[in-house]
Amino acid sequence: MRPPRQNKQSKKDRRRDTTPSKAPSGKSTLPGRGNQQLSEKQSSLRPLIFAAVLVLGGLAIYSSALPGTFILDDLDLRESYSILRSGQLGLVGRVMQLIITGRPLLWATYQLNHAISGFDPYGFHLTNILLHIINALLVWGLASTIRRNGYLEHLVPERLQTIWVYAIPLLFLASPIQTESVAYISSRSESLSTMFVLGSLWAFLSQTPEKHPWLNALFVAFLFGCAVLTKQDKPALIAVLSLADYLLLSKLDWRRLGRNWRVYSLFLIGTVIGYFLVIEPHLNARSAGFGLPWQPYLFTQFRMYFMYMRLMALPFGLNADYDIAASETLWDHFSWLGLIVLLAIAAATIYFHRRTPLICFGIAFFFIMLAPTSSFLPIADFANERRLYLPMLGILLAACTAIFRYVRPDPRKAWAGLVVVLAVYSVGTYQRSAVWSNPISLWLDTVEKSPEKARPWIWLGKVYNDTNLHTQAINAWVEGAKHVKKRSGEHAHLLNNLGLAFANLGDRKRAIEYYNQALDMRPGASQFRANLAIAQLRLGREEEGWKSFERAAQFARRRPGVFRLRGQEYYQRGRYQEAIADFERALRFTPEDPVLIRNLEAAREMHRRSTQGSKGNILQ
Repeated sequence: MRPPRQNKQSKKDRRRDTTPSKAPSGKSTLPGRGNQQLSEKQSSLRPLIFAAVLVLGGLAIYSSALPGTFILDDLDLRESYSILRSGQLGLVGRVMQLIITGRPLLWATYQLNHAISGFDPYGFHLTNILLHIINALLVWGLASTIRRNGYLEHLVPERLQTIWVYAIPLLFLASPIQTESVAYISSRSESLSTMFVLGSLWAFLSQTPEKHPWLNALFVAFLFGCAVLTKQDKPALIAVLSLADYLLLSKLDWRRLGRNWRVYSLFLIGTVIGYFLVIEPHLNARSAGFGLPWQPYLFTQFRMYFMYMRLMALPFGLNADYDIAASETLWDHFSWLGLIVLLAIAAATIYFHRRTPLICFGIAFFFIMLAPTSSFLPIADFANERRLYLPMLGILLAACTAIFRYVRPDPRKAWAGLVVVLAVYSVGTYQRSAVWSNPISLWLDTVEKSPEKARPWIWLGKVYNDTNLHTQAINAWVEGAKHVKKRSGEHAHLLNNLGLAFANLGDRKRAIEYYNQALDMRPGASQFRANLAIAQLRLGREEEGWKSFERAAQFARRRPGVFRLRGQEYYQRGRYQEAIADFERALRFTPEDPVLIRNLEAAREMHRRSTQGSKGNILQ
């Protein structure tokens, strides 16, 4: 039996049948095409999503720092001598003042904050947080460049490279060890200079020397110069870029280093100029602690490197003022052992640099960037957490690469582990930022961790006294007096502070006792004698008080505080001409002081009224 006959199709019909059918929307339904387009769309959105995670995550983690106030060196920003009060100097005068600071770009950001919101600390804190977020984004860009240029090949398995790229900026952003550099306004020098360092390093690794060589060199050198103009210890970047060139760009072939001769020549010229203009004038700055014997400082630093490593790996027990015993000799506190281990690390880094160049670069980066503050050049403090802000990147590069190379975890387990670490870090950073936002909580935390050190007790007493908690201030200063060197300058200032606290409580006899003890140690301290004069005048001992003021004025030299205080006493007694003379004398030293200017205007107005028979008190 023959099968049913099928209808014949025309050529046109056959062509129509062989054409893929289309969905009503008109989109192609070829197998896999939709999934591919969806995957490409997700890939294009992934960088934006991750950038948003860094921005929003940084704002959330450090949100507890935003309500904070000025603490420690931040208070100098508000002082009468601060360049933030130089509004009447004009553009040239401001620029000159910025250059004199040695950190002109740093102070320019402070001036910008002040121009926008005055002395409201919120804007200063927000700027610090935004700088930290920018640095995390730069770290991400640097990590992505390292991967894109193939520097992870044979070191990190392909399935783990994406996690590696994301882990480093996230850990950099969330680690509690970074809190001091972000929540403490005066630590902006670290975050701002780091921004320029990371930009310079990223540009250096991304460049193609054959294309626009001078433009590339000038851009890298420009960012390097900005880093140095923000903080003077950043010339160490030259050594880092040289190592990056040899280990990564030149692929261990030293003969290829010559391709970047333009960069190195610009660095050499800039370093010579910068040394004499920026670095050398500040080598003997007392605020940095220069002048301490270099040997004990160096021997102690052999131990500090390992404390820093512990803090980066396990950032708990963080402290604003570590109590560290000095190693007077190499044999004190096992400094010799620290030196041996450091030499072993250096030897291993050199030995393995051809097998694991990226790991060795990270280790070298850590030590090079930490060396200016942690070697033989003495600084007042043996250790600070803010010194780890940039060097931590080197440890992150080395540690993450080593873990993914030798442990080779399952990607899901790696992601899970990263999430757990980030959660713990984020909670710790949020809590630590809250501690830094309040000076009383900060110094209570510090005296608990460094109870045998005088400085935390002294600062705790100061913040108590500034908030009118004078009894608590006295208790803190009495405790601090137990730990200072007797008859030292610090001891004398502590006794003067106790005198101020008792004076604020109305016990001027006790205040005079403490002032006299302080003057016995430092008879030329004009401020101590001015405080004594005020207490004597308040007790009605007029003759003694004015004599004390006269002696204080003899020692005052360029200190306006004595003349300000005496001018106020003259004013309260209606001796307006003498008040005017003292306010004018004080203004010679601080011509931009707004309080002194207002007091001088008030004294002149009251003097005018007194000559016309009017009355009233308008002193501010």
